Amino acid sequence: MSASDERTLRITVKAPYAPFLSQRAATDRDMWLIPPETIDSGQVTKDPVGTGPYVFERLVPDQFMAWNKNPAYYDAPLPNFDRVEAGIVGDLQKTVAALQSGGYDFSWFNAQAFNDARAVLDPAGSSVVVQTSVQNAFHFNFDNQPFNDVCVRRALSMAVDRAGMLRILDPTNAGDWCSFVPPGHTPYFVSPRDNNAAYGANAKYWNRNVKDARDLLRAATGSDTLAFKLVVSTNLYGPVFAQAVQLAANTIREAGFEATIVDEIYADPYFRTTYLGKIAPGSIAFGPITSARDPDDVFMANYHSKGGTRNWGGTPIPEQPELDAMFEKQRTLLDQAEREAYVKQIQFKMAESFLFVPSVVPSLWVYSQPWLKNFHFKDSWAPMADGVMKAYFTPERIKKG
Repeated sequence: MSASDERTLRITVKAPYAPFLSQRAATDRDMWLIPPETIDSGQVTKDPVGTGPYVFERLVPDQFMAWNKNPAYYDAPLPNFDRVEAGIVGDLQKTVAALQSGGYDFSWFNAQAFNDARAVLDPAGSSVVVQTSVQNAFHFNFDNQPFNDVCVRRALSMAVDRAGMLRILDPTNAGDWCSFVPPGHTPYFVSPRDNNAAYGANAKYWNRNVKDARDLLRAATGSDTLAFKLVVSTNLYGPVFAQAVQLAANTIREAGFEATIVDEIYADPYFRTTYLGKIAPGSIAFGPITSARDPDDVFMANYHSKGGTRNWGGTPIPEQPELDAMFEKQRTLLDQAEREAYVKQIQFKMAESFLFVPSVVPSLWVYSQPWLKNFHFKDSWAPMADGVMKAYFTPERIKKG
């Protein structure tokens, strides 16, 4: 790294690295340059001030967070608003009521709120459905038999009623079946539902087929049933995810997969052990796998055998070296079209071995008031800065104070 002037940082990478733009240059999730003196003094935990459009003011737990305009922002006169306050509300009805009264200018909801909220909110407002960059999946410790057998994983995939789950979880009809890349990662994502034929001979493993699932399970285990613990953590992800867990367990039961749900506290032990593939014998896990910016994130962090937050454990499956090589190759392809095609090939290849068994992910529904203009919601870790920075109020709203 070198600074050619006070506003320019030049970064030279040691090898071709295609995800650089999406991971490092096109998001405020990365390139956090934190002066060490703010860490040493403890300032970063009490008064976090950076170079973004807004400066943290305060957090009132379970009530709101507030930010003020950064007077030294590099792209002045942006942002347009002098102050932004975000309510912390876990009650859907309270959020809808605040929108109805004009107390909130926008909010985003899980898809299940779509019909009820839309029915009472001002139809003149703007509404958008957003595909997420999170995916739900079953994941495994491959030292725990029989899930080291690809036939069992294929049977599990055919047992999941993905279409039925989405009918209940997502009345927007915009959610999708997860692949090995999240639906929000267009143009890389290949929907196993909408582009099923693209998976070739492996397409059948995405579609629910209870009979074939039972036959595969019986051939692999010698039994019509397989009892196991399904380890999850619902306390952080909320009631919609909890319902997704229950639906997943119910749909696979018909094919002989008898899951007993074990709900763990997120921080410990779930994140410390289960999420990282340290799954106890007789158990598998089910939960979100996050990939906020680029397919490379999920490939290298969650799937690669040396991934920092690898979600599978135990002895690698036989296909793992080939998959690792593909994960590494995609990041060297600097031609965008070539990389897109190759990332799709990776998804097709992973449908042979099912390193994970993906489930479904509902969409997000975002509503903004008629008086909020130029607002653009972004599904990332920082929707405030990106979505609100260039937004503004109509003159009529400004007159109200």
